[in-house]
Amino acid sequence: MDDTDERLERLFRAHADGLFRYVAHRIGVEEAGDVVGDTFVVAWRKLDRIPSGDERAWLYGVARRETLSRVRKRARGDALYQRLLNAGPQDGADIADGVLARLELWRALAELGPADRDILLTTLWTELTPAEAARVLGCSRPTYAVKLHRARRRLARALEERDMSPVLESVR
Repeated sequence: MDDTDERLERLFRAHADGLFRYVAHRIGVEEAGDVVGDTFVVAWRKLDRIPSGDERAWLYGVARRETLSRVRKRARGDALYQRLLNAGPQDGADIADGVLARLELWRALAELGPADRDILLTTLWTELTPAEAARVLGCSRPTYAVKLHRARRRLARALEERDMSPVLESVR
């Protein structure tokens, strides 16, 4: 075992239980193990940048950010779930209208180029943060934002051509 492995193991033995209690108190036992694991993955990647003598505070800072990220992802998922619940037929609306609107949306997506479809689908159907989505798509965060904006604009134009204004509002 080299010095890097030994240092990481020492950090884990010294702080994993405390980090688990800290995270579990905030988001529950079910996710705490994953957050602690993610915290030590970050520690492993940045081991040479962890300030000597300040390891505990550094690890708790990472655990806090990982916890907040989970909370944000959960909130986005809950918001998406609510939007999907509310997307159903409203007050006697015909369910067929919703099916046709989704079909037109898929047709409009199919007309876009593969890069536009990729960025829109990655954005719409994952719970990735913009920074994570940028990494997945292999570009910087600002480039991702520009590509997403342009893809949304092209999708909006395709929907306008189909006279799909209700669907169009959800894209913008």
